[in-house]
This record gives sequence, structure tokens and C-alpha cells, in this order.
Amino acid sequence: GNLYCVASNEKVLDVAQIDIDVRDRAALSVGRNFTFGRENTKHAKVLQAALSVVGASLSVGEGLHLGADNNDSTSRDGWYHLYFGTNSVVTVRDLKVWDDRDETTVVFDGATIKSRAEHTAFICRNDSTRGSLPFKIAAGGLTIANEHDVVVADTLQGAGALTKTGGGLLKFSAGQTFTGAFTIAGPVDFNGQ
Repeated sequence: GNLYCVASNEKVLDVAQIDIDVRDRAALSVGRNFTFGRENTKHAKVLQAALSVVGASLSVGEGLHLGADNNDSTSRDGWYHLYFGTNSVVTVRDLKVWDDRDETTVVFDGATIKSRAEHTAFICRNDSTRGSLPFKIAAGGLTIANEHDVVVADTLQGAGALTKTGGGLLKFSAGQTFTGAFTIAGPVDFNGQ
């Protein structure tokens, strides 16, 4: 099923804080969607949510989503922080950031992200997300292992290296600003080039 962190159809909480830490060969598996926040609900006025995966695996049957497109709380204070560290493996259909909180970071620092299926927005944020770009490749780097055709529909930034493996096409539909090395072992398309 779905795993919603901070979902309330009835009451707006003043403050909600969630810290999920998956480490040391542990495995967390979610059958469908793993969502911080939830669509069509009254969220916490101040939401602080952190997910850290280091040396472990996270498998999500569908999407890993930060926020929701229909948050009707009166405040957008708080943050979402995702950290995928050394030797972590994250398998998802898509990783999406919504315009739900003003401060969001998704850091890849030695992680591998695997595609579960074809997707035209494998890594993305909605058009109105405010603040700085949320997707950062840290010194440990990022490996995208896709056996399906997927699109990185947002900018990846940072000084870490990016490695592409797998037989599926990896397409970048946004300009990329990461400055680390780029190792290609499989088909890649930069904006139709």
C-alpha cells in the first residue's frame, strides 16, 4: 500500500517533525507510493521531514513524493530533506518534489537510483517549486541505473560525479549544472542531442 508521512484529513497540526533513518544493510520497502505530505489534506503548519538512506536500500513500488499538489494549509513553513548516502540503493518509478514547502533538498552522495518503469519525469519538481534547485550531487556521486527509458526533468547540480548504467535511455530535458565527471555506460539524450 501507500505510506503517507503526515497525512491528516481532519486537523491542521501546528508542528510535525518526521525523521526516518535507514542504515547498515537495512531495507525499507513500500508497495505503492511513499509520500511526505498528502494530496487534498490539511497539512501541518510547520512540517520538518527528513529521510536518510545510507548503506541500505529503499524500494518504492511507485513514486517517492515530497509534498503534494493540493496542500491547503495556510503555511508553507518547514522543509523536506532527503539524503541518499554511500552504498544506498533507491528503486522508484519517480522522485518528485511539489511546491509544498519553501526549503527542500535531495542530496545524492554515493547513491544508486534505479528506475522501476519507464517515466517521462523520473526525477523532477513541479513548475512552481520555489527556492533553490533541490537536486544535488555531492562528492560521493550518483549512479542512475535504468533498464527503462526515463527522463530527468529537472536540473542536477553539485560537484559530484554522475554515472549512467543500464540499457534504458536516460534523457535530460533540463539544463544540467553538475560539475563532476560524467561516466556513460548506456544510451543518453541531452535535449534531443
